[in-house]
Amino acid sequence: MSERLRVAIVDPSPQVRDAIASLIEGEADIVARVGSLRELFSLRDGDADVAIADFGACSGARRADLEALRRRCPHLRFILTTVEEEQEYEDAVASLSGDAWVPKSHLGRELTEVLRRMA
Repeated sequence: MSERLRVAIVDPSPQVRDAIASLIEGEADIVARVGSLRELFSLRDGDADVAIADFGACSGARRADLEALRRRCPHLRFILTTVEEEQEYEDAVASLSGDAWVPKSHLGRELTEVLRRMA
């Protein structure tokens, strides 16, 4: 990677946020670790390149937060994570205009590679 990506981590679990941070710390600069998308509303466009976000933080009633964040930071790309591995989640991520999907059980194997492709 030529420039390190600036990454925001969004997950309701502090343990998951810490685990994701430990996976990517050599690959990216972590600019935020938060429990909800709403907590990223203080970001300006360009403060972060990628948000690694729990699918539940972006879907259902929280979809409005995702859409508001996309308007606020149109260049922010999203890697959405799910506990489940079923294909239906990949389709659901696409419906949210997610840029990538990684099941949480695959984060250790796939997350850094996905980040490298986004750089």
